[in-house]
Formats: sequence, C-alpha cells, structure tokens
Amino acid sequence: MDDYNKYAQAIKDSICSIYSKKIKGWIIDLRLNPGGNMWPMLGGIGLIIGDGKVGSFVNSKGEMEHIWSIKGGDAYNDTNRFTFSICRCASKHKNLKVAVLIGPLTQSSGEAIAIALEGRPDTKFFGENTGGYTTANLTHELMYNFSLLVASFIEADRHKNLYRHMVKPDILLEGGDNFIELNKDTKVITALNWLKK
Repeated sequence: MDDYNKYAQAIKDSICSIYSKKIKGWIIDLRLNPGGNMWPMLGGIGLIIGDGKVGSFVNSKGEMEHIWSIKGGDAYNDTNRFTFSICRCASKHKNLKVAVLIGPLTQSSGEAIAIALEGRPDTKFFGENTGGYTTANLTHELMYNFSLLVASFIEADRHKNLYRHMVKPDILLEGGDNFIELNKDTKVITALNWLKK
C-alpha cells in the first residue's frame, strides 16, 4: 500500500504544481500507458475524475462484483480504500473539461483508467481504439509455487456499459502522433482546440 500512496501522491503533486485559476481543462494522455496497477493511477487523478462510482468488474454472468469509486480524491474497490494521498491544491479540478488521448498502446489498466473517465461530464476521447485488454485477472495458487492468472472479469464504466474488446474514441484520429514536439501532435492539437471552445 505504501507504493500505491507514493505513486498516487506523485501524480497529485504534479497536478498541483501546474494548477492555477487560469487552467481551462486537462489533457490526460494514455497513449503510452500499457498497464500496471490501476489503483495508484486512479487515486492520482481522482480529484480530476470527481467523487462517485466510476466503473466496475463484471463476472461471466453479467453481475457486478466489484465497484470502483472515488471518495475524497482517493481510489476505492468496493469498500477497500487503495490510496491515502493528500491534495495540496484547490479541489476544483472536477468541474474542468478533460480531453483523454487513447491509442493501441493504451492497454490493460491504462484502459481501466480510460473506462473510469468514460461518462464523466465534459470529457471527450481523442485518438484510436485501445489495445483490447479490458479484463481483470484472478490469481489461482497451484502446487510447487506456481500461480495461474485467469482473465475472469470484464470492465464496465459508471453507466454499466461493458468493454469486451476496447475503448473507442469519440473523435477518431489515425496517426499524427509526435511525442517529441507535442505542438505538432495532431491529437494534442485537436484536444486543445476542443478545450478552448
């Protein structure tokens, strides 16, 4: 849990370091996010997402087994609190517009973060379809210190929409990525134009 808090706090501190009253909105770039642990990421941007239910894990029978939520800017899975971070700046982030950039390298928990942003007011997705790893695993311990991870859940957004294959953008933009000079990146430029409206 200490690592969860450390990474979530690092994200929050980065947000606070650039936060000002002049900010009109945020761009959350998930294009190079191939996954990892979703909870520090979710807790890190929790204040931008806003409090409430943001997604869930759904079993093979279509039943929601675990609900993801944000409370006070921190990440919860059902009643289990995963981050205990501190916001060191004003908490008006949730009212700002958010542009989310996605692509084929947005995978696994990167897709879970995208799904957590789906359905948020004033939020729009730009880019390409994600990688399609929108499942959660259960670990089964076997003999001789072996483990078997089985994809056992499909992810769903706050409105119970299932993501069986991928997350799709609202505005499809193929190619045009420039991670060295962002002012020449087609997706960033299009997102900025939308944020300025």
